Amino acid sequence: MNRSAMCIRMLQMLKSRGMMTKEELAAELHTNLRNISEYRKELESAGYRILWTTGKYGGYSLQDSVLLPPLGLSEAEKASLQELRTYLHSHHDFVGTQSVNSVLDRMLSNTRLNNEPLGLYIEQEQGLLSDQLHQYIDTIKYAIKNCICVELKYRSIRDKKVKTFIIHPYELIHYKGAYYCIAYSIKAKDYRTYKFSEERMKHCALKENHFNRDRDFELSDHVGTVGLIKQEMIQVTFLAYEEAAIYMAERHIGLNPEFTWENAETLRYTTIFEGKKEAISFLLSLGAKTKLIAPNSLKEEVKEEIQKMCKNYV
Repeated sequence: MNRSAMCIRMLQMLKSRGMMTKEELAAELHTNLRNISEYRKELESAGYRILWTTGKYGGYSLQDSVLLPPLGLSEAEKASLQELRTYLHSHHDFVGTQSVNSVLDRMLSNTRLNNEPLGLYIEQEQGLLSDQLHQYIDTIKYAIKNCICVELKYRSIRDKKVKTFIIHPYELIHYKGAYYCIAYSIKAKDYRTYKFSEERMKHCALKENHFNRDRDFELSDHVGTVGLIKQEMIQVTFLAYEEAAIYMAERHIGLNPEFTWENAETLRYTTIFEGKKEAISFLLSLGAKTKLIAPNSLKEEVKEEIQKMCKNYV
């Protein structure tokens, strides 16, 4: 064994057997007494406390009751963990918040905290999950891990009524404050995306039968590069004016965005959207402070959408 392996083996023996003499350690490791003293120094330099008791019944013992030494966190690391807790408290859409807080409590319980969290995060209530949805997510997690079929009572965007589906759940995805399940639908004989929502999901329960996961399944085949749904890519070029220009210069929108300033108040922005719907929705969000340059085919669709909107305000 090399030196590192010797140190680890010595540490394991002291942990499992308690106090051992230098002679016992040397015999077990097939080395000399001098090396045992060197291994002790190596372990202590790594943060372990090896006690040495003299006398007839003396020897080496590991002070700590755990195998690994306590965390030696730097001030920057402690500050980051505190900031992480602040961030989690403001983002209620993360289902693992309680577990992460428990881990943070244990990590920081023996640490002297000198730093206040550096960040201030505004509460994110829109992603708040009910106890029922938490239970559904746990059910899907278990089903994915154990390849168990699931029965859903679910209403899609296009359906007027709640329908029952038997699915093979493959992946759980968090996107824009909500959770989704990518699953194979027995009824559709294809993969579908199901959102965990009070309005859509009315029932989620394990079935008795199992399924065999498709070995050729690739998540990238079903999820978009920048969006949840994989769609056709479309490159868009538009001008942004005044405050919208500054807003766009500060943001990374779509794929491979590029921009240049036409003048002090006009920004030319080119990027790739995943799907026309996403592109149109974003352009409309900028209001009159933008002008679509290309593609021409998208201009007509934007105009049509604006006309439909105007009719609602007549």
